[in-house]
Amino acid sequence: MTDFDLGPEVIARVREASDVVSVISDQVRLKRRGRTWEGLCPFHEEKTPSFTIDAEKGLYHCFGCHAGGDVFNFVMAQQNFNFPEAVEYLARRFGVDLPARSPGAQKRRRDEERQRSILEEAQRWFVDQLSSAGGAEAARELERRGFPKSSWASFGFGWAPDEWRGLVESLRARHPEGVLANAGLIVQPESGKSPYDRFRKRLMFPIRSGDGRLVAFGGRILGGGEPKSPNSQA
Repeated sequence: MTDFDLGPEVIARVREASDVVSVISDQVRLKRRGRTWEGLCPFHEEKTPSFTIDAEKGLYHCFGCHAGGDVFNFVMAQQNFNFPEAVEYLARRFGVDLPARSPGAQKRRRDEERQRSILEEAQRWFVDQLSSAGGAEAARELERRGFPKSSWASFGFGWAPDEWRGLVESLRARHPEGVLANAGLIVQPESGKSPYDRFRKRLMFPIRSGDGRLVAFGGRILGGGEPKSPNSQA
């Protein structure tokens, strides 16, 4: 957990201050080619440069291995940092003062961390369901679509069974139902009836932010039903 309040405005300020060419040149010998910079990709072996940097946009891309992103992505990959560590590293390097966390920010971060933990729990449950006998139909559909079982882990595929309260019952002993609803995992009817799973009879896949954090789920229904592909983000 970081000691600083890394809200969107702070992150934008650090990104603007960070010289992506300077950061990458610590690892890569660069040559200028018009408005871009080129060099040998640090993410795979090559003899002909396919790695380019657009300094104006603050982005890099390799046309060989397709690695790419902004200065935060590069620092995370090269230094094995998580996202907050990358922000703090760049802030120190380029002289950006980071605000200390306020009590409100601390609560917000705790809530966000709790929600991410719940989403990761749900992800493990969806993955387990895909591997169970009840996930056989979803498994066949994935293979029919060209996704062999060996690839499922890399995509994070899972299965939400055709049950009303499977996920609710799995998580409610550890997490209040209101928290599960805020995370977009269950629906609380206004009528006061028992909450039920948002996703049912769906192929599931995690939606992650640029720094790898699980922020929501997408689900593709098998057979009839609407909507076809909802997600759990508010």
